[in-house]
Amino acid sequence: MFNPLDYELLILVLSFFCFWAMTWIGGYFRRRSQKLEGEDREEFLFILGGTLTLLGLIIGFTFSMAVSRYDLRKQYEEQEANTIGTEYSRVDLLPAADATKVHQLLRSYLDQRILHYETGSNRELEQIDAQTERLQWDLWSGVAAPAAVQPTPVNTLILAGMNEAIDSQGYAQAASWNRIPIAAWGLLTIVSMFCNFLVGYSLPGKRVFVSLILPIALSASLILIADIDGPRTGLIHVRPHNLTNLADSLRRAEGRKLRQSSSIGSFILNSRETGLSVSGNLANPTFRDLSGLGHLVVLPVACSTRIDYTATSLLSEEPSRATANPQGFSDLFR
Repeated sequence: MFNPLDYELLILVLSFFCFWAMTWIGGYFRRRSQKLEGEDREEFLFILGGTLTLLGLIIGFTFSMAVSRYDLRKQYEEQEANTIGTEYSRVDLLPAADATKVHQLLRSYLDQRILHYETGSNRELEQIDAQTERLQWDLWSGVAAPAAVQPTPVNTLILAGMNEAIDSQGYAQAASWNRIPIAAWGLLTIVSMFCNFLVGYSLPGKRVFVSLILPIALSASLILIADIDGPRTGLIHVRPHNLTNLADSLRRAEGRKLRQSSSIGSFILNSRETGLSVSGNLANPTFRDLSGLGHLVVLPVACSTRIDYTATSLLSEEPSRATANPQGFSDLFR
């Protein structure tokens, strides 16, 4: 839906020409009327001062409304990042298959939330919101199914965390819809126009430069307030720093997990000559004597790129070495 308050340049141009026109109209009436002198001039200046004071208060209150809404949107963006990150950690408690699926959905959901803050197109925003809604249903189904099968306290905690993550998106959406009321903008515009008229009426003669000061100052104030009040457009808006930082952290964590799984993978080594086997993983290997002739004493020797295990059999006094690396293993005791 078209909202003129989202176009700061349009506000700047329209407000400046409107205020300058009111200043010019005030000067026109001044030249057509009698010159103010004595008590009449003092009363006029008193009214002008009171009106300008009222305008300053209205601008201050409106600016405060815009800043409070901006701070609220920042707070909800931070809260959303925290709830998603907490739920991502809790999902590790699910079974491996369910945890992998929900982790992938959470990463996709996080990407959509980042795009929601960064996009300025209404058409793209509708597509992002639709995709976000679909992912929310998938996420809820992904944690609700294990909780229904096994309603344990852990699954209940995961379900509650997912509910908080979805609710945080709703809070952030509501904060983006909470704009300065149109009535406040209308009051600010009317009082500004009236003040420009009085200033133009008070200026003796045609002073073009002086008559432009108040319109320029008021236009700059309005565009600043509109920029802060806008949730996505303009120079001042909430940027998803916390969500982006969370996405980077999850990518780094996922990369470390993949590297660990490739370097500490499961393996089984066999030896035809001695009937000895090694099974388990690189972090906790298990050596067994399948021939029943003796035991093995295993001495792990770790280095930066590979792990060597020195195995000494009680059957044979000569030590043998089995070398393990991420790509695979050679037969033990060749």
